[in-house]
Amino acid sequence: MFFKRDNFRQFIFLSKPTVCLLLLTLFLPERGAGQGADKPDSSIVDELSSKADVAMLSNVDSGFFYAKKLLELGEQQEFDYARARGYEKLGWTHWVEGNYADGLKNALDAIRIFEQYGPSEGLVSAVLSAGRNLFEQRSYTMALTYYQRSEALAQELGLEKPLIEAYRDLGGISISLGDYEKGLDYCTRGLAIANRLGLRSSIPIFYSHIALIHFNQGDVEQSVDYNWRAILEGRLTGNRRIVALGFERLANIDLQQGLYDEAIRKGKETLEMGQELGSSLIAMRAYMVLSRGYEGKRDYEKSLTNYKLYIEISDSTYNADKESIIASIEAVYDLESKQGEIELLETERALNEQESRAKNYYIILSLVAIGLLIALTFALFRASRFQNEHNSELQAKNAEIAAQAKKLGEMNATKSKIFSIIGHDLRNSVANLKQLLDLLNSKKITLKELREVAPEAKQSVDASFDVLDNLLHWGLTQMNGIRTNIEPVLLQPILAEIVSHFTLFVERKNITLTFESEKSITVMGDAPQLTVVLRNLVGNAIKFTKTGGAIVVRAKDMGDFVRICVKDNGVGIPEDKLKLLFKHETHYSESGTNDEKGTGLGLLLCYEFVENMGSRLEVETALDKGTTFFFDMKKA
Repeated sequence: MFFKRDNFRQFIFLSKPTVCLLLLTLFLPERGAGQGADKPDSSIVDELSSKADVAMLSNVDSGFFYAKKLLELGEQQEFDYARARGYEKLGWTHWVEGNYADGLKNALDAIRIFEQYGPSEGLVSAVLSAGRNLFEQRSYTMALTYYQRSEALAQELGLEKPLIEAYRDLGGISISLGDYEKGLDYCTRGLAIANRLGLRSSIPIFYSHIALIHFNQGDVEQSVDYNWRAILEGRLTGNRRIVALGFERLANIDLQQGLYDEAIRKGKETLEMGQELGSSLIAMRAYMVLSRGYEGKRDYEKSLTNYKLYIEISDSTYNADKESIIASIEAVYDLESKQGEIELLETERALNEQESRAKNYYIILSLVAIGLLIALTFALFRASRFQNEHNSELQAKNAEIAAQAKKLGEMNATKSKIFSIIGHDLRNSVANLKQLLDLLNSKKITLKELREVAPEAKQSVDASFDVLDNLLHWGLTQMNGIRTNIEPVLLQPILAEIVSHFTLFVERKNITLTFESEKSITVMGDAPQLTVVLRNLVGNAIKFTKTGGAIVVRAKDMGDFVRICVKDNGVGIPEDKLKLLFKHETHYSESGTNDEKGTGLGLLLCYEFVENMGSRLEVETALDKGTTFFFDMKKA
């Protein structure tokens, strides 16, 4: 409401019955709206959820059946809790099936609904599901964020069962990151709670994690013991996925010990369970065990047959993984973007409500003013002042919406650029490296031939690393995650590092790269950011300098400051392109003289990092004569 109690007193003493009648007319329908709508019983939802939990571990089709029943219940009765539970169970069932991209999408759908109602057990489970699907796609950093959030939510709510699952997943990701001590600690804590509560379903997974830790640490006897424990508990609890993984790991231990018949037997059991579960990952591992087992028995025909089946699944999984990882990053990014859109819609809704209430206010004023001329005069005065305040508020809100819309536009542009780089520059380089390794693995290329192509492969990997490094720095700058630490910095070590980094690149193009500086020059700056700036500027100069050209990096003492220049005699920059260099929305990029590809992020990073250190990056260029980038830094 826009009225204040003092405003009402101006009218009540003149026409109290009229005002009361108007208030009843205007607001009584709003109070009655939505009454009588009965919500379905949440116990039915919880029962279906429990059935889905049991079914998905033995038969994914049954898991999908119960998950879809929950969604149908939610849609038919407009019950958000049922819809959220349905999406959560779909996320888990897709995970069991091995369809991690769809699993992540459904988990994020569940999180969006649960978050509207605050922390809950369902939210903890949905967050865990998102982390599990990210983990299986090897997006370990994002997965760890979701696991840690699930642990914090479970502790906040005092929920021990979800806390067990959080410890289980934190143990798994710690193992993947090579932190076996932390992984064992999480597993030990989770096992203690599970045994105390008598919750058997998580125990086989903890045993499986501990078995893998012992195997990676070289304790084969302990690994075998815990694998059999995991298999026994998995059979008792109906977790066939853990049973299959246990046999696959025991088979690999048999292979190490030369027990090929035993390895083949366990491999066949693993394959049968993987096929029954519909898990391509377990089937792929089983084919590799069988291939190695038959190779040990010198049955090369069967070994080759199983290896081909392994390669067939591996290739399809690799291609699917590449697409699903990008789709998963986009899904997480979209979750954050949609949150921004929701905030904009909420702001617009609040403004609409204010406008609606303002109309109600003016209706009351008009009706009362018919018989109350004195009250009208006073009311108009008050209304005029209120309207001015309201207009000011509207203008401020509109400005806020415009600013948020602009920010969303920049976020979307940045997102599109980042995914373009991941999908093209990095993807192509990794694909080339994979092809080379496949040739080596299949013995279609000799070591001599590998040594001949190794320098080119290293150059490709170095270039991809630079792109990835720039991408990481750029992402951190966009999230305000980079802090500038100004301190005395000696230039000579940084310049020496740049020389070492680009040695192979300049030799390939027969370019002369020289540095002119005094050994004792020290400036005030941030050493890591200064390294990034010089590396990108020199890399850019190499890219646009023709074979046989020259590049000079100069640090000149100018008294109170030092001028740092990177000068080349390359192709130069056209005037119409010059003004696009440092614009965020363009990410301007051109191919180099040897068709070297770029992303456009390097110069943007240089521009921002130089500004962070209190200077300004400037450029002088002439077509076919070369380009000079320079900036000034205070002397230490």
